[in-house]
Amino acid sequence: MRLDQTELPGFDDLHAPIGVIQQAEKLTAEHYQTGASMFLVGGSTVGNLAMLSAFCLPRVPVIVQRDVHQSIIHGLEMIGVDVVFVSPTFDEQTGLSKGVSLQTLTAAIDAYQEAEVVVLSSPSYFGNVGEIERVVQYAKMNNKRVLVDEAHGAHLHSDEQFPLSSLKAGADVVVQSAHKTLPALTMGAYLHVRNKDDEQRIRPWLRRFQSSSPSYVIMASLDAARAYVAEVGSKELQGDCGRFMMN
Repeated sequence: MRLDQTELPGFDDLHAPIGVIQQAEKLTAEHYQTGASMFLVGGSTVGNLAMLSAFCLPRVPVIVQRDVHQSIIHGLEMIGVDVVFVSPTFDEQTGLSKGVSLQTLTAAIDAYQEAEVVVLSSPSYFGNVGEIERVVQYAKMNNKRVLVDEAHGAHLHSDEQFPLSSLKAGADVVVQSAHKTLPALTMGAYLHVRNKDDEQRIRPWLRRFQSSSPSYVIMASLDAARAYVAEVGSKELQGDCGRFMMN
């Protein structure tokens, strides 16, 4: 309870950061090599709602991976976009989703050239990223903005042996649940933008969707999670994964 503070002098303001929160977000952006990174205290859900609201328009087609999280569906409903669902491919042995294939995305873009945004989910709940790099690059070659719900991939950048992160694949906006795969408290998440100019499009929407009294405990845990993965490095993460597998 002693750690549960509010916007007092010296503690900064999540919605207009100029002090310690700004410094923590800057360190996160440097670590993930993004144009800007923003702290979320409402999980990836609030990040998904904000990125969709910033870049999607009513009655304009948006190409959307069919097996996205419900928060993506809710955001699309609120905005009133014309959704073009594209089905992922599935592993023949397990029946699990492998993400959208390049062939499927190519067909969708050819059929809906007026679409300006592609919304993907990667990795799947079971860690599969499929053809994420080829899909992202093809969308960008066709002048589409790529938004990715990477809720289960906040750790992927930390080791080359992990599947490719959508950030490294070239996505424009990426949302990550730090509380899922990093040691952050529940509801702690990051929103990354490749182009720093996009930060100014998203922050007003975060102000609308996030609490005006954000949890400083969650924000501190986001900073600590970033420091952990940056300082501990991949060797300990690999050791932890090995122990989990053995148990």
